[in-house]
Amino acid sequence: MSRNSSGCMSRRNMIAAAMTVAASLAAPRAGGQTAKISQAQAGYRPRPNNGQSCGACVHFMPPGSCGLVDGDISPQGWCPLFSGS
Repeated sequence: MSRNSSGCMSRRNMIAAAMTVAASLAAPRAGGQTAKISQAQAGYRPRPNNGQSCGACVHFMPPGSCGLVDGDISPQGWCPLFSGS
């Protein structure tokens, strides 16, 4: 995902990430599990953004995973798919 000069994801890239998530959620895997997107596709980073962090996101699953993004996820991380409770 590319970022603009201020280090933020562009609106186009955020929309593309959201569309990727929607497509992966609609495509179940064997065993009834849904596919997750990669950290790169989600625009994940291991640090918070403007007071938002994975640990406060509805998709975060302690101790270190996410319902939408694959791999190890830090509670202090963040991605544009953040959704507070």
